[in-house]
Amino acid sequence: MRVPDCGKILIKTPPLNEQNKILGSLNSVDFSILQKEKKLAKLLNLKKALMQDLLTGKVRVKVNNDSAV
Repeated sequence: MRVPDCGKILIKTPPLNEQNKILGSLNSVDFSILQKEKKLAKLLNLKKALMQDLLTGKVRVKVNNDSAV
C-alpha cells in the first residue's frame, strides 16, 4: 500500500455527540487517575518520612511480648 492510497480509505466515526460523550468519560477517568496518583505520591512521601524516623530512632516501636499463639 502506498501513501497516496491511504487518502482513499474510508473510516467510520461515531456522531459528534457520541464522540463528546466518549470524551467526557475518558476525561473523567483521566481525572480519577490523576487524583489517585497524587494521593499515592503523598502516601509514599509519608511512608518515606516515617521510615526515616524509625530508622534514626526518632520514633520508638513498642512490641507486645504476649505469646498468644
